Amino acid sequence: MNHMQWCTDKCETTFSKGQATRLYAALNVLRPSIITSKTTSCISTGVSNLTTLENSIDVYPNPTNAELFINLNLVKVNNLIVSVTNIVGQEVFKTILDNYQQGNLKLDLSGQVNGIYFITIKSSDEIVTRKIVLSR
Repeated sequence: MNHMQWCTDKCETTFSKGQATRLYAALNVLRPSIITSKTTSCISTGVSNLTTLENSIDVYPNPTNAELFINLNLVKVNNLIVSVTNIVGQEVFKTILDNYQQGNLKLDLSGQVNGIYFITIKSSDEIVTRKIVLSR
């Protein structure tokens, strides 16, 4: 889901994963002083976390009827291992992405039975797992 939630507290805003990554990248290039600025009464608690693997991945549609897309928008180039396992832990898909930074990965799960699957994406220092549902 791509949405933005605002509240009345000027220090408390929530962005979707893609929005946070794009915002941090833009600020880091165009106005890096804002990221470390001390001119506000707000306490920065998560800017450094915006560049994590967790915040750089979108998996859709979920639930899916067969085709699944993984949108990767990483801040730096990584070597990634992408795997899909079924509910009993059997690996049904695996690929290695060398020197990868951004793009869409299309997975075809049409040969699999309906059920719950887990997509795991591993970089050199992080592991992210997302649950997906295959339903036709």
